[in-house]
Amino acid sequence: KKIQVIEYVHLARMTPDQYETYLKTLCYDREYYHTMGAALKRKIDSASHIRVECEGTILNYTSPMEDAKLNIGDYTGMENVGGTYPIGEVFSEPQDLTKVNGDIKIFAFAGMDHCVRFYEPFIAHIEQGILTAPDAPQEFQDTLELIRADEEVTVREFGLGLNRAIGKHKLINDVTAFERQQGLHMSLGGKHTIYKKEGLHRKHARYHVDVFVDVHKI
Repeated sequence: KKIQVIEYVHLARMTPDQYETYLKTLCYDREYYHTMGAALKRKIDSASHIRVECEGTILNYTSPMEDAKLNIGDYTGMENVGGTYPIGEVFSEPQDLTKVNGDIKIFAFAGMDHCVRFYEPFIAHIEQGILTAPDAPQEFQDTLELIRADEEVTVREFGLGLNRAIGKHKLINDVTAFERQQGLHMSLGGKHTIYKKEGLHRKHARYHVDVFVDVHKI
């Protein structure tokens, strides 16, 4: 039947004081999403070097990126596909995962219960695509240890959220929703089902933990 659908998911992860923010995320500015989404895709697809700046830190991607995917609620020409509200995201990852080096500041990350944890920004170090954070909060250290028990803490997804209704000062606990926040998020762990990488089997990789970067400029 060539069904296309967008679902509301994980609503129970939000607290009542966040309902109004969530409702605002559902507003659909077609011109903004289509114009900005397409422009960012062109930039990412043609880039050979991406520089991410936080206050006092620099992270360099010195690899071409994978073909960027759009999550803007438009499934024209697609069959039997779907997504989740809220919408608004362009994402990719480096073709060579080892070509990511430098530091970032993280202000939030997904907890074990898939709810976002918010902290004062802390520094994480990335060397050849592997993240460490010796001075991070204990809860984040515990998350890294959980990943390391099965696989390396590989930095994979490079996700640019477009939804202007969510951000550092407009919070939603559910990570599925908050990753659409207008800013940059990355995934930690070997799991990213969209892109195939040698040595990282889609079925065997276990972790895809989103972290949110206190980004100043890209």
